[in-house]
Amino acid sequence: MIAVVHAYSDVNLGDRLLVELTVARLARLGLTADDLTIVALDPHSFDGLGRVVGFGTAGRAVSPDVAVAGLRSAGTLAATTLGRPLGAAGAVFAEADGFVGVGGGYLRAGTPVEQVGVLINHVPQLHAAGRSSAPACYLPQSIGPLNGPVGSLLRRSLRSIDKVWLRDDTSIAEVDLPNCERMPDLAVLDVADTGVNPAEVSDTILLVARELGPDRPDYLAKLRSLADRLGDSARWAVQAEGATEKSDAQFYRTLGVDAVGGTSAALTSERPAVVVSVRLHGSIMSIAAGHPTIHLSYQRKGWAAMADLGLSEWCHDAGTFDPAVVAEQAEAIRTDPSRYWAQVDAALSTLAARSTELDESLAQTLRL
Repeated sequence: MIAVVHAYSDVNLGDRLLVELTVARLARLGLTADDLTIVALDPHSFDGLGRVVGFGTAGRAVSPDVAVAGLRSAGTLAATTLGRPLGAAGAVFAEADGFVGVGGGYLRAGTPVEQVGVLINHVPQLHAAGRSSAPACYLPQSIGPLNGPVGSLLRRSLRSIDKVWLRDDTSIAEVDLPNCERMPDLAVLDVADTGVNPAEVSDTILLVARELGPDRPDYLAKLRSLADRLGDSARWAVQAEGATEKSDAQFYRTLGVDAVGGTSAALTSERPAVVVSVRLHGSIMSIAAGHPTIHLSYQRKGWAAMADLGLSEWCHDAGTFDPAVVAEQAEAIRTDPSRYWAQVDAALSTLAARSTELDESLAQTLRL
């Protein structure tokens, strides 16, 4: 049995996509759903993907659930150290023949909130994978910042993982361990594996946004200015739902706009000529479906993924982007997308070779 660790929740379509891509990547090596157990913060949201057990909590705010999760995590961490399984997840950790970290994970110990969250939800899983005699590898993800004692704990624990693939150069430099290797995001590799066929499109421009917090004070005004410039052609779509601070629908209410639905459905119903997305996997999903995208990036993973796809020209900082420039790019693509697709086509052969390389290295690491 392979333990697939660090899954989050499918209330975010990107998180669901990356768990599905992780399972699909393992299926390429001959592993079926019966061979896997997924360890998730929100286990009930992954019904239909086989055996799933819960660990930690999907919540971020201080609450009784978070307190209970913290106590359970401490118990699991102690039990793993002593070699005595505790709870369903502990039993999975003890029985696993191998560990695979979900592609697209993001171990962060930057702010105090991030440090508490990663300590409760992810350090015990990482610790279990590292202490086990079974092979362990982490599919392409971002790691860092690694601040304070929690960051130091993460780096020490990562030393014990057999192979860690990182999807951006900043993470490579920050983690700085010999078992780490640069590899594109799983969703980017999937685009190369399946190929891209430009879709029949309308004149609509689809916007996918999210809350980014107080660190980017001009963000809301820039989004409104962009929508105003796009005029009647603009539509909004939701990628992350649920009653949480990550809900795009809740953010749109703050913004004063209505969504046409989820991103996947909107790509079909609206047939957008261009998708402008703050969410990285909203952009990658759009490209995979044959719709050009402009990405407004707020994290290192966005810049790296767009560069891997040959699309750095159409990637902007979400906090400082120029609405006029983005609107002009969207109109240029809508008028003639040929140069955009030529850039993607030029990147696909290299990405397909990297995908094959990942399969071979993954099989070798897991001793399959």
